[in-house]
Amino acid sequence: MYFQAGYIYPLVDPDLYDDDLGTGYDHVMIDHDATPGECTIHDAWIVNTDGDVHPGYNACPVPFRFDSVKIDEGRPLDVALPKAQSIFDGPWGGGPR
Repeated sequence: MYFQAGYIYPLVDPDLYDDDLGTGYDHVMIDHDATPGECTIHDAWIVNTDGDVHPGYNACPVPFRFDSVKIDEGRPLDVALPKAQSIFDGPWGGGPR
């Protein structure tokens, strides 16, 4: 099994992203339009079981290793994910103002 677009996966370490901004963000989700193929590392959003994105990681997805998630417990989830941002999108990056 490999990562699949639009799937949510529980983390092997469910407390990894518990912090001052929130707890219970114990899953990662692959973008709906991603093409992960046979990748063993892929960018994913840190989310809770409902697909709500962690408020401290809502600017861009984070790379995750295949062995950091319970891949066999992945399931499709139809939720809206944020558009990934770049430092170049802000006022300091020389992007649109």
